[in-house]
Amino acid sequence: MTSTVQDGVVAALEERVEELTREILDKDELIVHLQAEKRELRRWAEQLHHQLSANQPTAPIVVAHDAKTSDLERQVTEATERIKSLVTQCTANKDEIASLYRKVYEKEQECQELVVQLQSVRNQLADLQCQVPVAAHSPEGSPRKANEWTEETTRYPTPHFAMDSNEVHYLVSQWTQNPTKIKSLMLWLVAMSEDADEPVSIASKLPVAIELPRLSNEVRDGFLTLVVPLLRKQMTRQVFVHTRPYDQRHTDLRIRVAPK
Repeated sequence: MTSTVQDGVVAALEERVEELTREILDKDELIVHLQAEKRELRRWAEQLHHQLSANQPTAPIVVAHDAKTSDLERQVTEATERIKSLVTQCTANKDEIASLYRKVYEKEQECQELVVQLQSVRNQLADLQCQVPVAAHSPEGSPRKANEWTEETTRYPTPHFAMDSNEVHYLVSQWTQNPTKIKSLMLWLVAMSEDADEPVSIASKLPVAIELPRLSNEVRDGFLTLVVPLLRKQMTRQVFVHTRPYDQRHTDLRIRVAPK
């Protein structure tokens, strides 16, 4: 999702760059047109000046020519000021384009970093999946019955992260989105994953067992391979885990602790 937002920002910046580029091209074309008009006005002014000097007209004609020359010079001045204004705007737009190009580059770098982080997380997940041994099959003659609790005795490697980690929080959030349930479950898991060094502790005030109904098979495997090994890491309690099929895609999970 973050990557999608970043792509949208980059696309918006690139669209702004294209818009400013079109504006600069239009203004450059207008500047060229005004410069040509300025040269034409200067040429007319020079021709009038030469005609005035060569013909030596009477006073009224001189006044008329002077008025027309002044008008042409005023137009030249206005065109010059307009050109200066457009040049200033073009310079500002070019600076904004350069700034937007820098932002586009920075966003592309951020997107690349997010891609690298995502690939790293995928690699870590693949490593964890490779470390999980295949569970032993039930002995012949004693198949699991429907709706029957079965103890999970397979031992999995202890993860390198703590119980109160983002990985465990994410796993719990896949079971429920209820903030109260998430907080209660995390409190229980963290308390039971620590050694009971004191006679009166938080763990002593909590229930000795929890039951998580209707876990998806993927979330169930996450609890069995990540959470349960973290619970068994402490040395003062025994941890008993039982599962019961709910349907083909869901499983009930029960975790109980007892003093050693």
